[in-house]
Amino acid sequence: MPKLASAGSLRFDQYDQLIQAAIEGQGVALGIGALVKRHLQRGRLVAPFEQKSSSPRGYYLVVAPHAAERSEVSAFGAWLMRAARKDGRT
Repeated sequence: MPKLASAGSLRFDQYDQLIQAAIEGQGVALGIGALVKRHLQRGRLVAPFEQKSSSPRGYYLVVAPHAAERSEVSAFGAWLMRAARKDGRT
């Protein structure tokens, strides 16, 4: 296999800058599925590999006991769970 050499590198402090640079053709980026999904669907980005990996990290909805009974809090929690299921995260 031939040895590959990088033509250079770019570094970003913000994730959105990284993704925009990839969209503009400035290189490749590792993306978070939910954050690049629409760019993939619209053809702005391509996923060159079928392989995906998952992270042991998770997301938690933390609600104070006194707020758990409020209708808007429970409605938000229900919406969040539906959105996560739709996106395949649960």
